[in-house]
Amino acid sequence: MLTTAEPVHHADVAGAMAEAERLLAGSTSEERQRLLDHVRAQLELELDLASASPQIPGSVADVLARVGSPAELVGRARVALNLPAAAPPVQTQTAAGLGSCRVCRQPVAAVAAVCPHCGAPRPANQNWTGTGYEYRSAATWRGMPLLHIAVGRDANGKIRVARGVVAIGQFARGVIVVAQVGAASVFGLGQFIAAPIAVAQFAVGLVCVGQFALAALLGVGMIATGLKAIGLLALRLF
Repeated sequence: MLTTAEPVHHADVAGAMAEAERLLAGSTSEERQRLLDHVRAQLELELDLASASPQIPGSVADVLARVGSPAELVGRARVALNLPAAAPPVQTQTAAGLGSCRVCRQPVAAVAAVCPHCGAPRPANQNWTGTGYEYRSAATWRGMPLLHIAVGRDANGKIRVARGVVAIGQFARGVIVVAQVGAASVFGLGQFIAAPIAVAQFAVGLVCVGQFALAALLGVGMIATGLKAIGLLALRLF
């Protein structure tokens, strides 16, 4: 055993042993203990030799510098004990690269655009609410919000449809509608609109103004129909 003034439990030696133990974390308990015992014996032997010979630098730091790093000590111990080299670490996807789908809970890549199991968009994003924007007023009338604005797609990838007394969006239904495609019970403004009073590129209703105004009563447009029709091509209904 050691007889030097710097025992093997010196902080530097303890640090070397701790590092060796960390390197052996993936080994079996029996193999790890055999290798640690051998590494400890190497250190004790070198320190004993250093203390017995004045020609050999005997400080703990000198001994550690001479015998090599903990990884080198472990490597030499494996050779001496005829143990196989440690298997290289398995390359696995890190937690940052792997998540679970918020819908089906199956594992998915964190950057996946669509879940391969259930088709949910952006599946690894647990707070995904979809694209676009949606606002629904708290006040209602006959079960409908007074104002509903909806653009884009929801968390499940479905197109948002605005439904309210006043409905605004790409697709909308309501009493008064402003939409790309919409249906209104009173007035609609947009691209393709069906409403009693419609102002749109393609308008269908009782009173229509648009490029194509298909009206029953009054139509005003490039192509217009109605009991009263005004346009480049006006088709009056009798």
